[in-house]
Amino acid sequence: MKKVFSFYLTVIVFLSACSTQQQEANVIILENHLSPVDVQLIGHDSLYAQKILDREALAIFLPQSLTDVDKNNWEDQGFIYVETLESSTCPKNIKEVSFAEEAALIDLQLEAQRDHCTDDAVTKLFLIQMNSDLIKKAEQIKLGDTLASFQEGKTE
Repeated sequence: MKKVFSFYLTVIVFLSACSTQQQEANVIILENHLSPVDVQLIGHDSLYAQKILDREALAIFLPQSLTDVDKNNWEDQGFIYVETLESSTCPKNIKEVSFAEEAALIDLQLEAQRDHCTDDAVTKLFLIQMNSDLIKKAEQIKLGDTLASFQEGKTE
């Protein structure tokens, strides 16, 4: 009996260590904004992501109209710039942001999409504000079913 209890306790501890925690995040869709990066996305599963951890880096990605996010508390909050492609009839909308510490992964879960989408490819840009410590720890990002590593660059 003691061995069975010890086994279950080990499994519970392991599962709790592998959990993904939902994170408070502010998701901003950058409408009518041209991409500030020189990246070639091909196909609906394309994903580009970059960490933004200071005001100078934010200036590269921030449209002039979003002055409220420029008042960011850089000690606690940072941003992730995400660029992807979507169908014009089935937009990608982020419903939840979570962080899996053991995988060093930020997971952006999408709202359900329609069954029938056109086969065009329209650029979609997101700016996600969240805890800067988690952004620093993250090595990869997942948008729906698409996994990518963060890009290195002048914004980190």
